[in-house]
Amino acid sequence: MGLGNLIAALVDKYHVVSPGDPGYGASSATTVYKFEYTFDNLSRIIEKFTERIGLQAFSIYLLDCGAPVGFRLSLRQPDRVAFA
Repeated sequence: MGLGNLIAALVDKYHVVSPGDPGYGASSATTVYKFEYTFDNLSRIIEKFTERIGLQAFSIYLLDCGAPVGFRLSLRQPDRVAFA
């Protein structure tokens, strides 16, 4: 099942948020001289994103390059990330 199909299967029962990491997928990319492309930095950006949109607790689906980002986020804020 692709990510799009997974989102379609969940969207009727859950509030689904699927942020793209900067520089990956369809998002624009800044040069490495202007942005720190590390999993630590990406996880801080996603953490700030979840705070900005008001997610107090959430579950995450980890795949590909997003997995190290999600693991770091869950280690820093285990009280916010639910595990199934």
